Amino acid sequence: MKRILFALGVGATLFAVAAFAANALTVNSGPIQSGSDGTVTCDNAVNVTYNDIGNNGTFDLAVVSDIDGPCGPNVDVTVTVIDLTAPATVAFGSSLCVAPSSGVVTITLADTLDAPVEVLAADEVHVDIVGCTP
Repeated sequence: MKRILFALGVGATLFAVAAFAANALTVNSGPIQSGSDGTVTCDNAVNVTYNDIGNNGTFDLAVVSDIDGPCGPNVDVTVTVIDLTAPATVAFGSSLCVAPSSGVVTITLADTLDAPVEVLAADEVHVDIVGCTP
């Protein structure tokens, strides 16, 4: 019985250490490696704006502009809006392999950005741009 309790104590301690260590990690826009294709994030100076296409206080679209990195003719673009206080993702959207039109990709947000609550809570916007083959 003592061995079982000791093993459970050690397991709980290791789990707690791992959880607190993971909590201290930061997320940035550094290069991301994906699978065996060797694709990496290929642009880091873009602008993101949001559109409310239904005029109902919900931002449905994210427009990513100034895509001019060495991504190739087609890209996958993912936009994630994060509330660091919660912490939670407050909006998310992703494109399939598309060709930017004059450096612009418009993304329909799968999880919309609701105004004003989520707009005010949004602390960070992460944009991942990866070259792809259609």
